[in-house]
Amino acid sequence: MRARLVRDSQVTWQHLAATCSIPLAFPPVSIDGKRYVDGGLQGALPLWAACEMGATRAIALNCLTTLPFRLLHRSLRWSQPRAALDALETVRIEPSIPLGSLADTWRWSAANTERFIALGEVDGKRALASITM
Repeated sequence: MRARLVRDSQVTWQHLAATCSIPLAFPPVSIDGKRYVDGGLQGALPLWAACEMGATRAIALNCLTTLPFRLLHRSLRWSQPRAALDALETVRIEPSIPLGSLADTWRWSAANTERFIALGEVDGKRALASITM
């Protein structure tokens, strides 16, 4: 359960398959004798990886703001290097209104998809004012 940054020529089809691995739903993928699962389990907003790759600024899209995800994040308390994260200039884009229930994310609906896109456009335009080049 340690985060690992894999990039450039290190990325293989197994790494991509591991992004689909969700504990209790889809099995981990074995790569060089180690088991890998989707990194979103530790944090859907991997800003630590941006820091490790040398970023000084980031635009972060966080859609997992509902109660189950906030509780999961607080209860797991994954350690990330705070100093690097504090130095990263970050613009967070989050839904201005709730996207719906957890069940809404599991069942496809054209109406929900259209609503999500429209809300994303509104929230993205709102965040645009705080993004400078």
